[in-house]
Amino acid sequence: MTDRMLWPIVAAVLGFLYAFYDFAAGRTGEVCLAFIISTSICLVGLFWHYPRLAGVEVYELSVLALSLGGFMGSHPELYRSLLFAWMIIASMGGAILCIPRSSKPRPSTAWRSLRIGCVLAVVFQVGLAVAGFAQLLLIEKRPRASFRVLGNPLLQSLAFSSDGNRLATVGGFGSQLTTAKLWDAGTGGKLAEIVDTNVTDDPKLARLHFIDDHLALAIRADGHSSIAVLDVSKRETKARFEWADEACGGAATFSHDGGQFVYGNFEGHVRVFDLSAGKLTVDLNRRGGQVDCLAVSRANDKVACAAQANAIEVWRLSDSRQITALCSGANVECIDFSADGRLVACGTDAATVEVFDVAEECRIITTRCFCNGIVSSIAFSPNGEILACGASRGVTILIDPESGEARGKLRMWGGSEVRCISFSTDGKRLATGNLRGDIAVWQLD
Repeated sequence: MTDRMLWPIVAAVLGFLYAFYDFAAGRTGEVCLAFIISTSICLVGLFWHYPRLAGVEVYELSVLALSLGGFMGSHPELYRSLLFAWMIIASMGGAILCIPRSSKPRPSTAWRSLRIGCVLAVVFQVGLAVAGFAQLLLIEKRPRASFRVLGNPLLQSLAFSSDGNRLATVGGFGSQLTTAKLWDAGTGGKLAEIVDTNVTDDPKLARLHFIDDHLALAIRADGHSSIAVLDVSKRETKARFEWADEACGGAATFSHDGGQFVYGNFEGHVRVFDLSAGKLTVDLNRRGGQVDCLAVSRANDKVACAAQANAIEVWRLSDSRQITALCSGANVECIDFSADGRLVACGTDAATVEVFDVAEECRIITTRCFCNGIVSSIAFSPNGEILACGASRGVTILIDPESGEARGKLRMWGGSEVRCISFSTDGKRLATGNLRGDIAVWQLD
């Protein structure tokens, strides 16, 4: 009896480890998933001819269950449900071996060949797991610090302090968006929470940025927008601005110096709120529909916005005139300016990154950074030499913006979509945040 129970238990534990690695590293793809499903179906049939293969079946079904959880890594509730399914399957596997089985006719040669093929497939999966863990732990670059900042998903914004030693985050739902959290960028330890208590309506969007030793927190609520300038040391509001307008979707950001808040509203206008003047100073009266995403140049003289799927407009803020219109090969999901304002880079829903020369009005490169999915976040380094591109399954790729050549790959545990990317002022640190609220801080060479 002990031998019969030990076999499925060991197999189930191996299956859990394989699937845990698969989920954590975000490596499950359509081909791998199809391979696991087909092997599972074959093993179900074999089980009826070979009762002692119940342990292998437990292993395979547990791999299938948790690999599905990893494939849907942006939905942790599905992962938890499949984890419970794995526990039930593992328990049933041990119970099945205790049930006496009637003798079966001797299987045909085809059945024996199928058994050999399935066993080889399982051995192949175990080999992949071992190789994957070795790569994850010994080869790939590991973050300087990693931590969870949210109990609920949907990280909305993160920002480094001017010295790069602190990291501010905001995200979640409803009243959670009124709370900015400060973290030690070197250790991941939580330093403080600062709350904007003046927001009474249900917040829908939040963005933040460090301004010297203060933190600016912009919030969109029902019918209006507000910016609270928070004193980090005293944990209180130093100044507050509010006006009747709403930023739409992801089309909202602070300028790189934090002095301006730029956003697109539901009427298709792009507006600039100047914190030093305490009022709206620029209104770009566009006619291209709502803006999906936008970026401001570091000199605060240009804004690039994406609307109408694959159209990118570049405007000059000094006279509110459009400089050029660029056309991407796919729907634009994120956008950023290079340090000198010469280049505009965008990530698309076709897993590609495109870089344009604004003055020449032409596309320099189009590179496919990922196998599939969307490029959900993008950011130039302060010196303009690196372009960081984040996508699904926790992967951020560093490329050369002039040639498109890959300069490195950073992988977060959890396999969830990278929603936020931020460089420190000196460019030596990079913070990546995924949809679930996991943060990784990377030390760049």
